[in-house]
Amino acid sequence: MSDYKSPKLIRLYYKPPTDTEDGVAYFRKMSGSKLAGIFICHNQEQVDKVKSATNLVDLYNTKLARRTGSVSSYRNNQLTFIGYTIPYVNRLGSDYESTADYGNMSRLYNSMLDRVINDDTYDIILDILQNYSNGVHIDAISRKLNNEPVHTEDGMFTRVWFEGSDNDYLNGSSMDGRFISLIAREYSRCCNDCDYIDYEESSEYLYYVDGSGHYVCESCRDDEYAYCEDCNELFHYDHLNYSERQGTYYCENHYNDMVDSVIHEYNYTPFLTFYDYNKNVMSKVADYKKHKLPFYGAELEVECKGGDRNEYAENIMNYEGEEKYFYCKQDGSLSHGFEICFMPMTFNAIKNLNLWDAMLKYRGRDSLQSYNTSTCGMHIHINREAFTDHHLFKFITFIHEYKSFIYLISQRKKVNELNHYSKFNNAFKDRAKKSMVESIKSRKHNYVEGGGKYSTHSTTRFGDKYVPINLQHSNTVEVRIFKGNLMEESIRKNFEFVDSLYYFTKENPIYRLKLQEYLDFCSRDIKMYPNLNKFVDSNISKVKDILTFPLAVPEGLEY
Repeated sequence: MSDYKSPKLIRLYYKPPTDTEDGVAYFRKMSGSKLAGIFICHNQEQVDKVKSATNLVDLYNTKLARRTGSVSSYRNNQLTFIGYTIPYVNRLGSDYESTADYGNMSRLYNSMLDRVINDDTYDIILDILQNYSNGVHIDAISRKLNNEPVHTEDGMFTRVWFEGSDNDYLNGSSMDGRFISLIAREYSRCCNDCDYIDYEESSEYLYYVDGSGHYVCESCRDDEYAYCEDCNELFHYDHLNYSERQGTYYCENHYNDMVDSVIHEYNYTPFLTFYDYNKNVMSKVADYKKHKLPFYGAELEVECKGGDRNEYAENIMNYEGEEKYFYCKQDGSLSHGFEICFMPMTFNAIKNLNLWDAMLKYRGRDSLQSYNTSTCGMHIHINREAFTDHHLFKFITFIHEYKSFIYLISQRKKVNELNHYSKFNNAFKDRAKKSMVESIKSRKHNYVEGGGKYSTHSTTRFGDKYVPINLQHSNTVEVRIFKGNLMEESIRKNFEFVDSLYYFTKENPIYRLKLQEYLDFCSRDIKMYPNLNKFVDSNISKVKDILTFPLAVPEGLEY
């Protein structure tokens, strides 16, 4: 509560430190001291607090630190302070009394001392503090105190204003001849390339230039700047490179990776061509939905450890024709690589695809790698038309039941890789089953209500992406368990596992989905699944351990 009709002002003088003495604060002018600030007291108690301060320099520092809260303190009749910072006072010379700084602080004191509250409820102390708390320098404030108070375009009622010019804008409107507060100037931003100044704190008419760290107006942006296609940041044309192939600009950081790149964006999907293998010929399938066979696609992630990444991708995509069997895409999870995407093929077509000539000849310590990285995986897709909901549930059930065997088959180096890229969840298959039942009911209802052909294949879309079986895609079921690999026998083993599990779960009721029966199923057809059987044989001791406790969970696996 204020005891005074008008606040009492106490001047603070400060003597900068010397080689032998610390800085000292006073209430009156002492030799070598400079007028540094003003305490604003609302009652005798506050006056006594200031006068009795055992360390006036500490009080000075404390109040300086609360500059932004000075308006709130004043309005709540609390002890308030306005003044120069100690480093600023230390820089003032010995002839301080003859400088503008001294005159400015004195003018501030005299104006506050003559405080008058008129009919417009104008309070000069409050006006000064509002500017001070918003970062306007004391000298700039004091030089404006002879102005009449006005309502400025940015919403202030103040003496501390200036008249705008045709270069000054607020909310897109010219401020020429209109009043603007100095507070607005503190938050203003200007175009680096012309005289345009915007006094809105977060203007939509100025654009940050990432490459240079300054702002430009809309006109200068349109004339001299463009956005990088890859990072979507704004750069001057001097710091951009234009890609003739892409028809757009790239910043210097992304130009080497992206310019004229044959590697497509992650969301790219070409016109898919489906393949089968008949009479020793790889042939296109006109209508894959009429085939009773599953079609497999794949995403094989690789990192480029040396050489030209674009050249590798281009060679792979152009194997036997432009994007005939493969296309390559960016993948944000890779450091400096790409993913090789297979066109959908029957298992017989994949068995007869020359993987060495197509891509594997580019593997090497200083070229393409997959297995010896921490980022690469291999994902195999199966068209949804190949599954009924019941078959898909059996397929999911087997993978979720035999986690130790799946870990072995995946060739993941660490269990944590499964936790990160292909996380098991015991409740997944139960929730998937519920979702499948709802999907079947919905399809039957639509058939009854709307007529037409009843769709028997699985349309269930459910769950997360980073799980062993990803059901989020509308056209495919994605198996995500495998470690990336550029060894031919491992790639073929992965396809053989998916194909063998597809037919094993299709041909057997759920009670016969036992691990031993699956292994027997595969061993009866060594010619069809040579790489899978070879892998099992080479890991027979581990397989026997797993068969002893087939439902055991690998140590560290989260589920």
